[in-house]
Amino acid sequence: RHLANSVEFNALVGFMAVVNAVLQGLELDTGLGRTLEERMNFFLADCFFACFFFGEMLLRQNQLGWEYFLVPWNTFDFSVVVLSCLDIVVALTNSDQSTVKLAPLLRVCRLLRVASFVAGMQAFHGMWLVVSGLTSSLAALFWTAVLLMLTIFIFAVAFVTFLANDAYVVEQWEEVNVYAGSVYRASLTLMQVSTFDRWGRLMRPLMDWSPIGLAIMMLSMVVINFGIFNVIVATMFERLTTLKNAQELKNGKRLRSVEADLFRMLGDDFRKYDVNRNGELELQEFSKMIQNKDVAMKLRLLGIHADEAEQIFEMCDADRSGALSPEEFVDGVQRLRGPARSQDVVGLISYARRQCKVAKANTDRTRLLIKKADAIQERLDWCGRTLAGECYERADTLRRRNEVWREAAAWEKAVGDMDKERGITFPTLQD
Repeated sequence: RHLANSVEFNALVGFMAVVNAVLQGLELDTGLGRTLEERMNFFLADCFFACFFFGEMLLRQNQLGWEYFLVPWNTFDFSVVVLSCLDIVVALTNSDQSTVKLAPLLRVCRLLRVASFVAGMQAFHGMWLVVSGLTSSLAALFWTAVLLMLTIFIFAVAFVTFLANDAYVVEQWEEVNVYAGSVYRASLTLMQVSTFDRWGRLMRPLMDWSPIGLAIMMLSMVVINFGIFNVIVATMFERLTTLKNAQELKNGKRLRSVEADLFRMLGDDFRKYDVNRNGELELQEFSKMIQNKDVAMKLRLLGIHADEAEQIFEMCDADRSGALSPEEFVDGVQRLRGPARSQDVVGLISYARRQCKVAKANTDRTRLLIKKADAIQERLDWCGRTLAGECYERADTLRRRNEVWREAAAWEKAVGDMDKERGITFPTLQD
């Protein structure tokens, strides 16, 4: 990048142009004299600025070559630099300086060049827009001024006709000749009233002595203030709107050009990370690519954050093949960052409808499974009740069995006791 095309260098040139103009004004205010000894400090400052702007001219000629003289501002700068050097030579030789009296004025006019420096700066965009609107609407403003002068002249003629030629008004109003003694004076009066400058002082005498003159004055105020002045404002607004739209269109074209360059560089990066040279990137290769700082910065400039590589890969993989082609990648990135196109919206609607059908089928299956689960639950409840009855009966049977065993044990003990007692009391006979 050439030094003469940098923002810092242009800002320095604009600052030096402002300082040069300020010193020129201070030199005129101090009035130190015309001899070199009296204005030595300012002369040294002029030499410094002449050397600086001469170096600036050489830098720009080195950048542009002979195309330097095709730009009107550059030709103006070249003339100012030549006249400044000539002014210094004349001052050193103590010759007649009348031949270069135009040089200080041109150095002050160099301030106009500052406007071209701040044209592309965002901080001064509003000021540049107003200045551009003013300069582009000069033709319309000229014809509006002609219409204004013609309108004032017509009302001035009517004003003089009904006031200066009215003997009663001349007798009662001592200042009638001052404000309406001629068409020229009446024109100045109408200009004064149109700017609301002491217009009450003119209205009160007219209210007392000339109702027709008051009507003419009021009508002129309405036509000039609410008509022609509003036309001027509308013209400026229309030009500002047109320039703003043109600037937005220009910025849009420039942005699209930058985006095209970014997509081209992303395509080159895509081919760079295609290790197996099959024209497609798999998920692992794609993740490695977007983890690169340069690729991540390019995606960030396009408004895409490369944090989720797998998600971006799935969104760009239109055919669900598990690999991305350069066309799929670029088209996917454009769809991710740009507004939704009609085919994208149609595809989204179709996908939503398919998902709705799948969701409805899943809902029907879920309802069927719920019904079957309810039937199974009812059967399980019946089995539970049956098992509970059986468990109760088994518990009752076990209880009754235990009682039987206890009774049998008691009966067996009673029989044993009876046998023992009978053996003791009634001995058996031996054969």
